[in-house]
Amino acid sequence: MQQGEDVLAGQFRAAVEEGQLDHEPQSDDLACHILHQFHGSGRGAAGGQQIVDDEHALTRRDVIAVDLQAICSVFEIVADAHTFRRQLLRFAHGHESGAERVGERGGEDKSAGFDAQEDSNHFLDLDWEGYGKYPYSGLPRDYTAAVAKFGKKRIEDNGTLPWRTEEMFGNLQRAFESYGRRGPFGRFDILFFSAWLTHYVSDAHVPFHAVLNYDGQLTGQHGLHSRFEAFLFERYRDQWTIAPKPIEPIRNPRDFIFEVVLQGTQLVPPILKADLDAIGGRDEYDDAYYAAFFKANRAVVERRLNESIAASAAMIAGAWEAAGKPAVPVNPRPTVQRRRR
Repeated sequence: MQQGEDVLAGQFRAAVEEGQLDHEPQSDDLACHILHQFHGSGRGAAGGQQIVDDEHALTRRDVIAVDLQAICSVFEIVADAHTFRRQLLRFAHGHESGAERVGERGGEDKSAGFDAQEDSNHFLDLDWEGYGKYPYSGLPRDYTAAVAKFGKKRIEDNGTLPWRTEEMFGNLQRAFESYGRRGPFGRFDILFFSAWLTHYVSDAHVPFHAVLNYDGQLTGQHGLHSRFEAFLFERYRDQWTIAPKPIEPIRNPRDFIFEVVLQGTQLVPPILKADLDAIGGRDEYDDAYYAAFFKANRAVVERRLNESIAASAAMIAGAWEAAGKPAVPVNPRPTVQRRRR
């Protein structure tokens, strides 16, 4: 597998002109352990086959749990050579209580745990009938205007991913701005908000985070979300071509994510068809199913994986630029610990 190991941390490193953030080795196994401890085990692959009759529609919470498991697998492969990316995962799931809430864009961070309110931050169902036909111009991109038009409950029910990404971008920008004043905690602020920001960026690149039929539940294809995002990836993890191409720093995170999600809506129909073609008249999602499903979807999975990695780096670089390009030194000197007598 071709790995673009230097794209995520490397693009950021090139942007700050100082090198990567100070880091400590941390195993992916520990990161995954923290992930599961915080979010619960969710639904994972229990074996080599799945029984069609046992598939049920996943709730949004179940699907996000599967997303986290898939992200863990992606990190193990793509970021194995970069402790920076591993630190992002560790801090994302060890310090989630500091996230700012949608619609509360202030100077201070608002507290939000991973609860029902947080769920809506991970998707945007653009194809809801009230938003009109593609390109769904009925939904204002300004959050205040969207709430004024549809009401806060409807907006939250349909997802708030672009606005949440915008907020976390602002949090990271402020973390860069305050780096010099935060002493030894400054770098952890950057890691923490980078982790959250790139989590949302990755969510936006999953096609099923863009549509109402997020798990195939509306077309009798229950469990499709996990088959596409988790099981397919894990089965063929050594065959994906990971070679992201760097993009310019992102300066408008909200509109960028809107465009990514909009693209995702157009990717779903072929995936739905590939799922039906792969299972045919059989009753098990067996090796034959996944072989056919992999062949049909390899290009789109690789495309979105690579775009997600490049976008994650560009988001971090964009927040750094917006903060005025502060110096982020390499390996700052450790604090001297003095013996107490």
